[in-house]
Amino acid sequence: MASEDTRDRIIDTALHLFSTQGYDLTTTRSIAEEAGVNELTLFRNFGSKEKLLSEVMDRYFIEMRMKIEVERPTGDPQEDLYRMITTVRGNLREKEPLFRLMIREASRNDIVASKMGQFPVMVKRFMLSRFEEALKGRTRPGLDLETAGVFFASYFIRSEIMRMMLGEDPFHEIDERRTREAIDILLKGILKEGSL
Repeated sequence: MASEDTRDRIIDTALHLFSTQGYDLTTTRSIAEEAGVNELTLFRNFGSKEKLLSEVMDRYFIEMRMKIEVERPTGDPQEDLYRMITTVRGNLREKEPLFRLMIREASRNDIVASKMGQFPVMVKRFMLSRFEEALKGRTRPGLDLETAGVFFASYFIRSEIMRMMLGEDPFHEIDERRTREAIDILLKGILKEGSL
């Protein structure tokens, strides 16, 4: 078995090539060459291109789960929601090659489709728990917090996916000002009178 550094280099190279060239067009030979290893080293460590893809997906999902936590709520719903959104957007941008791979390959590859199916659940769980913490006892009666949370998160995630696919969001580029405006609009629509 190769050293952990060699395995990491192969995994990083595979992610880069899979996300830019596609899984089918990426050969084990090209991964090995770009990683600076012998193709036999790749097979000794991963067995096959499919198992390498599985390890790529597992590694980056584990890292993302570890980084998705933020500081505890401050008690200020606007600030807490801002921190939540910047955390999610930061993770999406930091792991952009992984998401490009998922967007590109989800309809063609069962391994990728399986992981892609886990992503929305992971983000939804994180965001709804943050929503509940930030807005506890402040929302208007009868409000379905899950619907409000999914609606809110979708605004930002859609923009990030468009940026990844097209280089920019042609509908509505989101910056700090627009992030804060979206939070303000949401809070005015869901909070009880005098909760801010």
